[in-house]
Amino acid sequence: MADLLKQAAQAPQQVAANSPSNKAPMAGQVRAANSGSKGGDQEGEKKKPTAVPTIADVESSQQPANKKGDDQPPNKSKPKTPSLGLPVTTLMGNGSAKKSDPPPPADEKVDEAVKEQQDLLAEFEKISDELNRVLANLEGSTLVKRLKAASRTQYKIAGRLSDQISDAFGQSVVVKEPQAKLFTELSTQESKSSNDVSNIMDDLQSYFERRRFAQFKTVLDEMRKEDVIGALRQLGDDLKKENGLSIAQAEFWSDNLDRWAEDLVEAGCKGQCPGCKSKGSLPPSIVLEVLQILEGEVNLREETRVAEQARPAIEVTEHEKLSNQLAETQQKLGERVENVVDRIRALPDGETEFGKEIGLLMKVAEVMHDAMVILKKPDTGSPAIAAETEAIELLLQSKRINPKAGGGGGANPGGGGGGTTNDSALTLIGSGLNDKEVREDHGVSQATGDSGPKLPEEFRNGLDEYFNRLEKSGAK
Repeated sequence: MADLLKQAAQAPQQVAANSPSNKAPMAGQVRAANSGSKGGDQEGEKKKPTAVPTIADVESSQQPANKKGDDQPPNKSKPKTPSLGLPVTTLMGNGSAKKSDPPPPADEKVDEAVKEQQDLLAEFEKISDELNRVLANLEGSTLVKRLKAASRTQYKIAGRLSDQISDAFGQSVVVKEPQAKLFTELSTQESKSSNDVSNIMDDLQSYFERRRFAQFKTVLDEMRKEDVIGALRQLGDDLKKENGLSIAQAEFWSDNLDRWAEDLVEAGCKGQCPGCKSKGSLPPSIVLEVLQILEGEVNLREETRVAEQARPAIEVTEHEKLSNQLAETQQKLGERVENVVDRIRALPDGETEFGKEIGLLMKVAEVMHDAMVILKKPDTGSPAIAAETEAIELLLQSKRINPKAGGGGGANPGGGGGGTTNDSALTLIGSGLNDKEVREDHGVSQATGDSGPKLPEEFRNGLDEYFNRLEKSGAK
């Protein structure tokens, strides 16, 4: 089918008339404000041979775009054949705009290419709802996605506080029942955010001990230095008393959490190395199965976390039983990965067309086997969490895209010529709460107190004095 599509790309005018839809069907989540929908050449959009279904997982970003390099020479790479592969998390990069070369002259195999594409579109349509459901549940999967989610939470809290101050500005500061309810709700959200970030840092530490990636250590050290956990807890207490300063603090932590997520994605392959890109489209059912395995691994890691938290409060034999059950679940997930590999190999030219996916999934199976062995010891601590984290990181990878690149928006914003950098997705963890929890100190400070952001002294004093006077004048 890839060969037919390459030949079909030579007849762009016929494609517009014969294609069942000029817009590719898409499943997934696009959280970025500017996903590149205006970045491509509209005429070039009409020249696509067929509407290839795609899966989107575009994360939001608060980082400024790089405005330099707008006059870079056009990219000389050939137009890429669209294909459906395993999903990745995309972040907006800072690259400059690159233009792809125009497609080659026309040929006469458009009808055959479109016919080949019909089955792919029909199968995708049948499972698109399930794809959307699974993708929507993966917001707490990787560390990048979890830090981005925590950043959005702080931004929303700042916005709700700002709305509250705007409505009550210049009026009596007597706290009414709706306001008190709002402050209690936001305080609870801050407490949960502090716990979520604590779990992220624990998993960062565990994964770093297994895979010594420098960017993990850099981000972890900075998070500890800033005492983000204590700061968020303190913010939950302060927002009831110091609304104005709390807005600035929530925005401060929103920006920092977003930046730390960006820092976890290193520049890597630009899509030009041999075997980096797939030659064809995977059947949507295989893509869905991989996503469901990923969802199962996320749930397994959450169960592992809860089992470790409960260990001091239960009998040794009971903990061994729980750990063995988790090991059995891990073994089943590993067998499902191996079955997916067999299904891909059974496809026409599966070994040559999807060598990248086969290699990736075989690595996932190996890591899952490591996790199963650890759980059977039994051990539900940091080594097990780290192995499960690596499996999830491999299954859902992250890459940085060029928002100014050609190729338009939708599921593959900015996806034109020139390729992008990509790196392993950076890991997840769900928030595990247990009333029998006994947490161990891994070097992350949990104390509260002088933990706010290092804002200018005159700014803090000025805001405090302003709102104190406002309260006194309102009380009179």
